[in-house]
Amino acid sequence: MPYSAKPNVIAASVLLLPTLAFLLLMPREGDRWRLAKAIGTPDAYGDFLRQYPESAHAAEAKREIERQAESIRANAAAIVRELQASMVSIPDGSFTMGATWGYPDERPSHTVSLSGFMMGKHPITQAQWMAVMGTNPSHFQGCPSCPVERVSWDDAQTFISKLNALTGQTYRLPTEAEWEYAAGGGSSGRTKWAGTDSRWSLGGYAWYSGNADSKTHPVGQKSPNRLGLYDMSGNVWEWCSDWYGPYTSGALTNPRRANSGSHRVLRGGSWSFIAYAVRVASRNLSYPDYRNINNGFRLVRPFSSR
Repeated sequence: MPYSAKPNVIAASVLLLPTLAFLLLMPREGDRWRLAKAIGTPDAYGDFLRQYPESAHAAEAKREIERQAESIRANAAAIVRELQASMVSIPDGSFTMGATWGYPDERPSHTVSLSGFMMGKHPITQAQWMAVMGTNPSHFQGCPSCPVERVSWDDAQTFISKLNALTGQTYRLPTEAEWEYAAGGGSSGRTKWAGTDSRWSLGGYAWYSGNADSKTHPVGQKSPNRLGLYDMSGNVWEWCSDWYGPYTSGALTNPRRANSGSHRVLRGGSWSFIAYAVRVASRNLSYPDYRNINNGFRLVRPFSSR
């Protein structure tokens, strides 16, 4: 080999070293499978299937996920009781809804006064959905503690009707105003994102495109906002009861946004959206019958409900 070629060979070898090191250090399929079995949760088996869907162990992983799903269905009553116990008291108060900056549909900002209510500490999870409905529509299967997703507004109404029949309570979706009031922290100490005003600390409060690794995550892993609510920013967009419509500048009391329309409101951003989109004031919309892997929901109920 001519001497003049040697530098190119050396340079190529140096460039290959990081790749070779990565391949040597990268966990192999067998290692991942042993880890999944050692952990033993549906979440772990689900992660394995997402990485190795054609693996020889895939059938066993699916059987284990289904076995544990059957256990969830068998324990449906306990799961529903846990859901009822996880409601957080949101006091009445007033706040400025919307933003003086941001997306155009966040303006004009306006004063809203609300009566108090109870709100779910977390979005509805896959386990809670299965306990009531018996099936799991989620794209990110094998994670009972992850928020249920790929559910439409109409699907959420069906879930609520069945849950109310089971419990004798009056659960519903939050209004858009209730959702923003609770997400921002109530009447005082309100924050730009749910729990923080700092973009640099957002990762401690929310799963979004900057840290979610292209998937949902178990609820309650991040810090809550000042009212004790988790995942209000990020993880999944959350359906609200309102039809989507423009804001007005006048003060409102317990508003229900628009009396009719073609789209329902979604709030909070999700695992696949940037930080700007998971702000408390950020709005989204979708057809009531549309299912998407970004969309889930949480519940509210009145104080007077048993």
